[in-house]
Amino acid sequence: MDNKFPNKISLNAKSVAIIGGGLAGVAAAWMLHCSGYKVVLIEKRPFLGGRAYSFTDSATGVEVDNGQHVFMRCFSEYISLVKQVGSFDKTKLQSSMNVEVRDSGGNIGVLSSSPLPSYLSFLPSFLFYRYLSINEKIKAILVLLKIKFIKNIQSEDLQNISFKDWLKNNNQSEKSIRNFWDLIILPTLNDHSSNVTTSMALMVFKTTLLGDRHASDIGFAQYGLSTVMGTPMKDKLVDCGVSLVLGKQVLDLKHSKGVITELKLSDGQKIKADFYISAIPPFALMSLLPDSLKKTELGLAGTHDFSPIINAHIWYDKTVADFEWTAFINSPLQYVFNRSVISNLDQEGTYLTISISGASEFWSKTKEQLKELLVDELNKCLPLTASAKIKRFIIIKEQRATFRNLPGASINNRLKSATPLDNFYLAGDWTDTGWPSTMEGAVISGNLAAKAIIARDGSGN
Repeated sequence: MDNKFPNKISLNAKSVAIIGGGLAGVAAAWMLHCSGYKVVLIEKRPFLGGRAYSFTDSATGVEVDNGQHVFMRCFSEYISLVKQVGSFDKTKLQSSMNVEVRDSGGNIGVLSSSPLPSYLSFLPSFLFYRYLSINEKIKAILVLLKIKFIKNIQSEDLQNISFKDWLKNNNQSEKSIRNFWDLIILPTLNDHSSNVTTSMALMVFKTTLLGDRHASDIGFAQYGLSTVMGTPMKDKLVDCGVSLVLGKQVLDLKHSKGVITELKLSDGQKIKADFYISAIPPFALMSLLPDSLKKTELGLAGTHDFSPIINAHIWYDKTVADFEWTAFINSPLQYVFNRSVISNLDQEGTYLTISISGASEFWSKTKEQLKELLVDELNKCLPLTASAKIKRFIIIKEQRATFRNLPGASINNRLKSATPLDNFYLAGDWTDTGWPSTMEGAVISGNLAAKAIIARDGSGN
């Protein structure tokens, strides 16, 4: 569908009320508006963006993201949305994949793409990848080729076995799993391979490293996430006539005879529409559903588990690194981003962000304990930090950052857009998109919900 402004929204245009102003809700609102619907978008916070937002740190004056988000060139629907709201120029996307991998000994390995076609592209760099032996590389390549040609990755057998067990059954060593397979699985699925279903892990590899030669090109926001997404999305929606209700929460879903009849907001306001979309996390949906609807298949939303992410933000008084970002193996640092370079900050010193995925083992640690752990590790891995003074340290924890792709669990609890209620639809990265919990999965879910309404309603207005 060509997402252009409708010349005119007809007086008898049907209406859609969307609960949730994250990427899923925004994507649905945009597509429905472009199809001629009257749209009202309700978000409990005073800004859009969901789990991708930023705030200005009062001590440094720097816009700080709640978590370091990255995307890849294969995030086609996310990239399309950001381009349509006019902020893609505030991001940076690699011309070809290049991932620098370091260890605490100062060694550096690289995984990068080459001019070779398709899934062969990254193999030359992999052959020189220093963190696996020749024998381990050969065995890994054989498994990658096997993954490439598996047709039904949604088979019950693959759904029910952990990726680590599947890898071990295919002759992968603990070292290979730690230094290669989890290097990709941990940031993409926010969990270790021992805790993710093989089906989703195979989807990740088939879509990225084994997909198009440029599928794994990595991108990130050069400015704060709210500057890149939340604020321009708000401005675009307001400019084109979408009604935004911000800072107010939906408290109740009224339903009768198989349809939603109205929404009740925290200020007492009632909203009626022809169609409704829930674009909120599954636990938020469960708190909203009346008991009678929890007994339907919608109740499966309450069976999701979640994996946390911890982000550390550290400002040093002098230059301690010149890279944009790098990965670390055998280290709690995982991924380190040099925001001074990425955002071209006009400040002395260095602002680093550390992103720790699958962070359950660190969750109970206090801010001071995390600071001690991470600063000591930085001193080992980036020696220049040892002689630098820390000017500012922030920890941001997201306990329910992403849903977990546990073996067996995702067979039933990733729900379709359509629900047992004729005019009620679901969006959110946790729904049945075929993608993990990513910005792309969120946008896809919003688009699927919008398309489901358009299909249900005919061809739109």
